[in-house]
Amino acid sequence: MKTLHLFLGLWIWGCVSCSGFLDEVDQDKFIPSTTDHYASVLLEEFNYYPGIMAGVAFMTDEIQEKMGTLSASSWRNSMLPVYTWQRNIERDFENRQVDNNASWGRLYRNIAIVNYVVEQIGDATGTDEEKNFVRGEAHFIRAYCYFTLTNLYAEPYRSEVQAEMTMGVPLRTDIGVQPTYDRATLRENYRQIEEDLKEAIRLLESSGLKKSLYHPTVPACYLLLSRVQLFRKNYDEAIAAATQVIQASGLKKLTAGNVLQPFITASNPEVLYSFGGNSNAAGLFGTTLANFGFTTHDNLLNSFTDNDLRRTLSFEAITDRLQYTGYYTRKMKTGFSEWGWINLRAAEAWLNRAEAYAYTGNIDEAQADIKTLMDNRYTSLEGITIPDEQQALIRFIRAERFKEFCFEEHHRWFDLRRMEEEERPEIVHIYTEVDGNGNKGMRNTYRLLKNDPNYTLSVPEQEKANNPFIYDYERFDKMPE
Repeated sequence: MKTLHLFLGLWIWGCVSCSGFLDEVDQDKFIPSTTDHYASVLLEEFNYYPGIMAGVAFMTDEIQEKMGTLSASSWRNSMLPVYTWQRNIERDFENRQVDNNASWGRLYRNIAIVNYVVEQIGDATGTDEEKNFVRGEAHFIRAYCYFTLTNLYAEPYRSEVQAEMTMGVPLRTDIGVQPTYDRATLRENYRQIEEDLKEAIRLLESSGLKKSLYHPTVPACYLLLSRVQLFRKNYDEAIAAATQVIQASGLKKLTAGNVLQPFITASNPEVLYSFGGNSNAAGLFGTTLANFGFTTHDNLLNSFTDNDLRRTLSFEAITDRLQYTGYYTRKMKTGFSEWGWINLRAAEAWLNRAEAYAYTGNIDEAQADIKTLMDNRYTSLEGITIPDEQQALIRFIRAERFKEFCFEEHHRWFDLRRMEEEERPEIVHIYTEVDGNGNKGMRNTYRLLKNDPNYTLSVPEQEKANNPFIYDYERFDKMPE
């Protein structure tokens, strides 16, 4: 797999960045030989380029076109294939190449580095405890990368039987070079993810070491494991993993003045792991959106009641030159986070466990978990009734999940994918044509259907050129209605 092995000459650390995690990176070494060097390799590569799809919210119901100023721009044109769910998101409407499908390459680069670290760390200079910590971090990163790849580039996990017959993504756990490669099954992908997370937990626990929030903790591993088990519909296992997180962490109670202080801090008990040092996405979901005609979706904004403090915490208003005000997420800004802009937070453990409890018929426990989260997010729950009917309760929990994690990681896109067809909403995106002078033309409507095959991304063009025989999921061109 060519893109898996281009990293072999990567240890040249000349970059300079204001990102805090680089304070922990050894900038002077070319070839790793100590445990600190290998820790720096992981920190530099994964934390700075974690493989999150920067434009993922453009495919969801988090974003809509706004009224007011609409400007023609290369940036706006580059995002339209994603916003309108085109078959090939790497080509704009004029067939120019755009960088919308980079997650595949970045994630497999991280996996290649992890595989190298796992194979070589045994020969490094350092204590056994330090080696175990680095190995544990490497296994966590590989699990996160494969989970992300699987949920971007393969069909959703529906059942054990379906996963055995469904193509996942290529699976590599060594550093050997293969000229051609094929996809593993979805079941094999999830088996590897689970094995890596359990090994990460074992190694991090055995190391006895604690580092900064730029390194995964044992509770962070359990949190991701609870997410994986929830996606696999292994509800008892999801409950068990989420319980481990809840017992080891806590929630931060929001107050009316919370917007004046960063939410993601070292003192916040629910921050388990923070990464994503490349803050380019801050502009993508803030000023850039405002300038070129997008805003947070009205339905999402309107789902926050007046007593829900997350609206003030999560959004800010930006007014354009025509005096139209749109609302944009604060979650990628330093005013929200003192650490990275991607964070594993214990709040998810309460949501994962609540949903798993609801699916297993433990209604009282599910209600208690969601109420605990809401008690820390609302000024008051007066007038709010938590449903006691199973399906209504599941929908309620997922609505809280949307409000809690909008514009974070790939949460909303992945949650939409894993919904059953009857509960998944159709998503409608409006796109207005704009010429170089800012004159508006046709107002087009595009629709992502409940059972749309375009919920699964295509393998990038470059990968298919490297290996033309790799199986690819079929997507379809989207035409305006």
